[in-house]
Amino acid sequence: MVFPGIEQTRNMNQALLNILRQQVAALERTGWAGAGRLDGRAGLPAADGGVAPAVRFGVEAVDGHLPWGGLPGGCLHEVNDGWAPPGGFSRHQPSGAASGFVAALLARLSRRGGRPVVWITRQESLHAPGLLGFGLAAENLIAVTARDKDEALWAMEESLRADCVGAVVGEVAQVDLTASRRLQLAAEAGGSVGVLLLPAPTKEKDEAALAPSAAVTRWRVGAAPSASVHGLEKLVGAVRWQAELLRCRGGAPRSWCLEWCRETRGFALAAPLRDRPVVPARGSGAGEEPHALAG
Repeated sequence: MVFPGIEQTRNMNQALLNILRQQVAALERTGWAGAGRLDGRAGLPAADGGVAPAVRFGVEAVDGHLPWGGLPGGCLHEVNDGWAPPGGFSRHQPSGAASGFVAALLARLSRRGGRPVVWITRQESLHAPGLLGFGLAAENLIAVTARDKDEALWAMEESLRADCVGAVVGEVAQVDLTASRRLQLAAEAGGSVGVLLLPAPTKEKDEAALAPSAAVTRWRVGAAPSASVHGLEKLVGAVRWQAELLRCRGGAPRSWCLEWCRETRGFALAAPLRDRPVVPARGSGAGEEPHALAG
């Protein structure tokens, strides 16, 4: 048996120390969810030994702000509905704006990786043509209807652990810290993206009203006013979202107004509306609705 010399042992120890220093620096720079790679541009290591890819928005202002260049894979993310319904309306399901935002984001992952998206709901509320409008085709979607919250969380955890799934969306009324930790561990094990899609809280719309969560990022997404197209002012403009990054491990909160581009099937930063008063539509009476703002 040949034993390494003192100099060789010293070099090996120094090399190991350098690797540990790089890993600690990556943790400090991106949070523990970016430790799968030293550059912090993706999520945790996937089950097959690779690194789960980040889901990119395709908008540099957003991707460049996130420490991983997008939403890290192998992690749990939380999207809270930004629309607080008035009294008498159900708060148990997210609005179409929040659902459309999640569909548009995960469609990018599904088209790139070829792995399906599992969407777990409490009611049969998924509308395939509507999801297709955001790029999420029916052949890339597995819809699961759960009878109650416990069944929905169980289905979400089991789906996240399956390494054949690209992303898992769970619509639940609320999730405690213990349940979110189980989901985070399941996402790490399967290398997929987990998204908790939660309805608007019953209290004031601030982060203090939201329950503690193990999610790596926390968002609040609501509908934003769309801009009409010149010459087509009576038609509905492009879909817009006000996307607020409330919390991000290794990053800072920020807010963006994003627009869905049907032609490119991707996100874009929305141009601000012109600062001018609302003008009545041509020929409208005093009691009629005012015209939409022009872009």
